[in-house]
Amino acid sequence: MPMNTGYRGDLPPTTRVRRARILAIAAAVVFTALGILFLSFSGDTPLFLLGGSATIVQAAIMILAVSRASAAIRALSIGVAVLAVAGGSAIAFTSSATDGGSGVASLFGLAAILAGEAFLVHMLSRAVEVHST
Repeated sequence: MPMNTGYRGDLPPTTRVRRARILAIAAAVVFTALGILFLSFSGDTPLFLLGGSATIVQAAIMILAVSRASAAIRALSIGVAVLAVAGGSAIAFTSSATDGGSGVASLFGLAAILAGEAFLVHMLSRAVEVHST
């Protein structure tokens, strides 16, 4: 009897697409909740307002990426992440003299979250694009 190695090569492409879509919906819910938390805890801090808004936009792009997979949507996701980090760095470095550097530290966390989201959008979009043809 052959040993089960956990290799999923025997799954049909429709199953892989369905799993990618389910993962995208679950991740979008989590990232939307994270964006709402950023917005609710921001206390009128521009960095967190920008971060929360960008996180929610990325979650919407994630849903769009698995329904209409294309290179343009993946580029849009990367563009949103880059613009949010660029705007956040401008905000963080201009306010670093008054907040003791906490804005710059928050920027690193925000950049990691947005990069992770952009990576997830890219991978899910590619999975749907490759396996749905």
